Amino acid sequence: MHEVKFSCSDKDPELSLPLLQKIKTVNCIWLGVRCVTFNVPLLETIDITQHTNSSWLEGNCKIKFRALHLKEFCLRDYGYLSRYLTMIDPSSAQNASATLILPPYERGVSSTVQHGALELLKQFSQVRYLKFGGPDVLAQEVILLPEFGMLRHLELDSITGEFLLALLLKTPILNTLVVERLKSEYYKALLKSAVVPDCLRHTLQVVNFRDVCGDKHELRFAKFFMEKGSVLKRMSFSLSHLFVKSEAIEELEQKLSGLKKCLTSTIVEVLKEDYYNSW
Repeated sequence: MHEVKFSCSDKDPELSLPLLQKIKTVNCIWLGVRCVTFNVPLLETIDITQHTNSSWLEGNCKIKFRALHLKEFCLRDYGYLSRYLTMIDPSSAQNASATLILPPYERGVSSTVQHGALELLKQFSQVRYLKFGGPDVLAQEVILLPEFGMLRHLELDSITGEFLLALLLKTPILNTLVVERLKSEYYKALLKSAVVPDCLRHTLQVVNFRDVCGDKHELRFAKFFMEKGSVLKRMSFSLSHLFVKSEAIEELEQKLSGLKKCLTSTIVEVLKEDYYNSW
């Protein structure tokens, strides 16, 4: 469904769709409704895209899903829709894949928006795969992050090192980590005093830093992962599209060569494709 405006005389309707397996909407809104509940026992996929220019706030409607065995949840939220969505039984998303793309953080964003994003993230704390974009909206809520006890694969958009470490402390059995871009900050003191996450000691085998420029903050984190990653098998770096010339590749490889000395069984590679951030 694309840009559909729904209305209903009932302020709190419940819709029973016993055979529905997939919901996909783009810029759809509910008008004059407080809360709509979908009873969808066979639902496997939820795919929602909401843009800031879609007048979503005209609706201001809560949407609840009562599903049994969700396999995939995807929310591309560019208008703070996340605070209106609820999985009535979060365990229905156990072992599912979740993609949560939240709005870019803006100074002065309300605590209501932050709380809504945090509550949505908590509902998917039992997934096995998480692609998480726009984490900065939760920058002030790091201490409240849920534990992702079943998460094996984590992909993150542009993120600070502090937030990255906080998330890794909450992912005890993580196997694969992909970071689209590590924000440039002074991380020397942070890494010197950082608690080593359990996943880095016991389960994390594959790490990929993307959109890399070879800056000091990236190399510091690379060194941290190489030194602390007890079971690390592969660590790769995808160069930013601004630095794909052979000279830049050679320079980054030289910088990394000094870090490889402490490794015996880990493959460290610089990926030479012309990488563009697709988020």
